[in-house]
Amino acid sequence: MATPAGKAGKSNLGLSVAREAARPRPRKAPPGVEINLRYLINSILKEKRV
Repeated sequence: MATPAGKAGKSNLGLSVAREAARPRPRKAPPGVEINLRYLINSILKEKRV
């Protein structure tokens, strides 16, 4: 990647994750997987706040 590590790399990762989340899914994921993803994202966001 051309971007330097650090903030730029993290923001790019966040953007790719957001893009992936916005992309319409060919099939619905099982509810358990969706809940696990939500929990994982929430825990990551909480870590960043601290």
